[in-house]
Amino acid sequence: MFESYGKVTEKEVRWRDICVARRKPRRIFVQANTKIDDNGDVALISYDATSAGVIQSFVERYEPEAIDDLEKCWEQDSVWYPRAYGAK
Repeated sequence: MFESYGKVTEKEVRWRDICVARRKPRRIFVQANTKIDDNGDVALISYDATSAGVIQSFVERYEPEAIDDLEKCWEQDSVWYPRAYGAK
């Protein structure tokens, strides 16, 4: 009764081909940081919209101790989510 709903026709295949051909890379949203200098002025620090920009934004946002805590949580979580951490 419901088999017709799951059939893929030539029309749907053509739509898929069009969508795949027009696919764009995913956007990377990088959060900017603010910094207060010695004069009390606030400066906005922007980063490139790349993976390196995301990492640099996090490194400059948090203290080294917080990064160490995050790494410890990451190591502990790897037991529960092995595929997310590269295990097969």
